[in-house]
Formats: sequence, structure tokens, C-alpha cells
Amino acid sequence: MTTKKDRILIIEDDADVRRFLIRFAGVLGWEAAGASSGPEALGLFKVGHFSLVLSDINLNAAMDGIEAVRKLRESEPRLRVVMMSGDCTYADRVKEAGLGALLPKPIDPGTLAALLERHRAHRDEDSAPGKPNCVLLVEDEPAVRELLSHYINKAGWEVVAVEDAVEAMRIFEADKFHLLLADVLLPHGMDGIELARRLKALQQDLRIVMISGAPGVADRVKAANLGPFLSKPLDLPALTALL
Repeated sequence: MTTKKDRILIIEDDADVRRFLIRFAGVLGWEAAGASSGPEALGLFKVGHFSLVLSDINLNAAMDGIEAVRKLRESEPRLRVVMMSGDCTYADRVKEAGLGALLPKPIDPGTLAALLERHRAHRDEDSAPGKPNCVLLVEDEPAVRELLSHYINKAGWEVVAVEDAVEAMRIFEADKFHLLLADVLLPHGMDGIELARRLKALQQDLRIVMISGAPGVADRVKAANLGPFLSKPLDLPALTALL
């Protein structure tokens, strides 16, 4: 039997495609509702619970799909999202927004079915507590990343280590973490402070420790009110005290 956790909101301005997606999701056991625009989706979201949103990016309205999903996540940070578009150049924009991978159009039914099944398999995890001893480490210098990973493991914590914010966002969508340990200065556009803000919005109880060896960064971290700051080279006993 379908539960409220099996509800999907489909945002698609093409009526024929929207009807197809609603029927397809229904065949796979989802309770589906459709919206033709961002404002309509926001209205539906206010009166019903959804665990997954499947949204086109290009909508025939002032609000595109990415903006609509951002607004939906403001009211439901743990909301799972799949974005879709016939324009593959949007893939980078979707990743930068922390919305995962882009589902290309025309949609392959097998790929969509696998995505929906994967999200169904994870639906119960949304209400489960995060792992008590799991750290997401974001550090772009390989030697430092390896050293910290080894040290954190030896201290009895699980650690997942990545080199940039984009990869951290992708990993965060698929797992739960107790603590984020992130360098402030990261490559590829998004720094550690912005990453921490986005992850905190998704998981309010996430603990955060920022690190850096750059001058003046400590004041930025303090102003952002994200949590403790440790200067590089790290005092490992001080780090242990924060874990």
C-alpha cells in the first residue's frame, strides 16, 4: 500500500509529458501529483507531503525549475530531488545548486524507473538518525586529506573524504553525517563556508568544524557563525576534542 512517504510531485509544463510521468510513477507504486509551474508546485506542496520532486528546468513561467525546487527545500530541507532537461548544458548548474545529477530528456523509462526505485529504497532513511560517528571531510590537498582520514579513523570515527564542495554535495545526498570537517579554501567555485551553509540547511543538527591555513579566514568563519575553527597545521589533539 502507498504511504505518504511514497508521494512524488512532478513539475512539468508540457501537459503530455506531465501526464505520462504521472501515469508512469503510478504504475511503479507512487502517488503522483503534477504541476505546470513553480508557483503551482509551491501551492500543492503547502497542502500535501511529498518525499520526492521530479522537475523540469525550463518552465514557461518566470520561475524556473531550479528556483522552484530551492523554494520547496526551504520548507522541507530533506526533500529528495531529480532535475530533468533536454539541454545537457544545465548539468553544471544543477550540480552547483547541490541538486545532484541531471536526468536528460527525452527520458529513458528504464533510467527513470531505476531512479524512482532507488529513492523508494531510501525513503525510510530520511527519518532515521544520522550515523553517530560519521565525518564528511572536504580537503583539496591529497596529502592533508590522507593524513586527516587516517587520524580520524584511528580515533574511532568513520570518514568519507572528498576534494571539493561539488563532490561533497553529491555524497551528502546519498548518506548521513554527524560532522562536517571542511577546509575554507576549496577549488571549483564553492568554498567551505558556502558548502557548510548549504549542508546545514539540509541537516540542521549537522556539526561543523572549519579549517584553514590562510590569513584572515578565521574572522570569516566567526562571522558566518558555523562552528569552531582550527588553524593549519592542525593541532590533532584539539581536533580530537571537537570530534
